Amino acid sequence: MPTDLSRLISLVKGSKLLMDDERKEWLAKMETMSESQLKKLSDILERAEKVNWTQELPKYEAAVQAAETFVQSTQATLSSPLTNA
Repeated sequence: MPTDLSRLISLVKGSKLLMDDERKEWLAKMETMSESQLKKLSDILERAEKVNWTQELPKYEAAVQAAETFVQSTQATLSSPLTNA
């Protein structure tokens, strides 16, 4: 079944995943995208549209913070001088 381009354009314009310059870029690229590429883009944006961002964003932010803390602790360990036993 062919992708509904008017629906896809609406998804791109309303997506919380995209910044304004990205919206323009995706809208321009649609003319040259294959049906499978259009379908994949549509699937991604439809899933994102269903996400409860108010609930999920804090989880994402917490995961990013935990990752940053881990990376910083790893870098501190790597930059410490090694001692011979």
